[in-house]
Amino acid sequence: MAPAPLATAVAAGPAGRRAALGERLGESGASALLVVHPPNIRYLTGFHGGGALVLTHDGEATLVTVPMNRVQALDEVDAEVEVALAELLPLETARGRLAGRGPVAFEKDRLTVGQLEAWEAGSGPELVGVAGWVEALRAVKSEDERNAIAAAGKASVDAWESVLPAVRPGVTELDLTARLEAELRARGAERFAFDTIVLFGPHAALPHGEPGRRPLARAEVVLFDFGAVVNGYVSDVSRTVACGPPDPRLADAYDVVRRAQRAAIEGLREGRTGREVDALARGVVEEAGHGQAFVHSLGHGIGLEVHEGPRLWKGNDEPIPAGAVVTVEPGIYIPGLGGIRIEDDVAVGREGARALTRVAPEALVVL
Repeated sequence: MAPAPLATAVAAGPAGRRAALGERLGESGASALLVVHPPNIRYLTGFHGGGALVLTHDGEATLVTVPMNRVQALDEVDAEVEVALAELLPLETARGRLAGRGPVAFEKDRLTVGQLEAWEAGSGPELVGVAGWVEALRAVKSEDERNAIAAAGKASVDAWESVLPAVRPGVTELDLTARLEAELRARGAERFAFDTIVLFGPHAALPHGEPGRRPLARAEVVLFDFGAVVNGYVSDVSRTVACGPPDPRLADAYDVVRRAQRAAIEGLREGRTGREVDALARGVVEEAGHGQAFVHSLGHGIGLEVHEGPRLWKGNDEPIPAGAVVTVEPGIYIPGLGGIRIEDDVAVGREGARALTRVAPEALVVL
C-alpha cells in the first residue's frame, strides 16, 4: 500500500513539510503563512532558535531572526530557506517583506495580543488567524522522529532503574529528583522534557505535585514522572514503586492501572478516536470501582514538545493517524493514601501500536 500523502510529506523532512503547507496555502486563498512558534519553526526549517518564518504560496521560505543567530541559522537551515536579519524585531522585518501581498495566515494561538496589535498598527497586509496547520503535520512522526523519541525513552527508563537502589527510608523527594536528573544527563539527555516529579506517600495523590523535602517512610509509594530530550525530541514516562509492602489498596490500584494501560495499548490503532482509546482504559478503572480517582485524560501526543496532538481524552473525536506517538498514562489517586500512575510512550500503526519505552513491570515493585 502506498504511503499517505501526509506521511510522505513528513518523511521528506523540512522541505517536504513546507511543500505540504504551500499546498494548503493555495487552497486557503492566503498569500503567505507566518509561523512564530519556535518548535514549528524548527520542524519546518531545522533552526533551533526563535524569530519568524514566512512561507509564501509560491514556495518561498524566509527565516527572519536576530543578527546574533545568523551563523547558527545559516548552519541549520537548508539551502532553500533564505535567512533574513531583523533590524529591530523579527515580526517587523517579516511585515515589511510581506508588504503589498494579500491576506497572510498566522498562528492565532501563538501570536500574542501585543504582537498582533503592533502588526495592525503598521502598514502590513491583513492577518487571518488559523490554527493547527503545522501541528497537523507534526502529529504524524517520521521514522527518524520515532527513533529519537525511542532513544529519549531508553535514556529515561535506564536512568530511572539506576536510582531504584536509593529508594530507602529517609531519602527525600528532592534527593531522588536530583539523582534521577543527574542520571538522565549521564545517559545523553540534552535537557529534561519537563520539571521532574518525585512524590512520596499521600503526596503522590497529587498528579502533578512538586517535590519537597519530605522524607520517605516505610510502606509508602513513590511516584516518578520524568522525561529526557534527545535530538530535540522528548520522552514522557511515569513509574510507581513502593518502599516496603504498601497498603493493600495501593497494590490493588497498581494492578488496575496496569490492566487499564494494557487494554488501551492493545486497542490503540489508526482510525480510533481519542475518546474511544480513553474509554478502553477508563472502563477498566471504573469497573474496579476507582472511576472517580482517575482524574485526568489518558494521554497526549509527544514530539518536539511534551504536549502536542493527538490527545487521548473524551473530548477528542478525531481519528488518530498512523505514525502518531502518544503517552498512555492511566492513574488512580487516593487522597491521604497515595497515587499510582504508569505511563509509556507508544507509536500508533495501521494495525496496532507498539511501546517505544520498556513497559512498566506487571506487578508493583516493592523495594
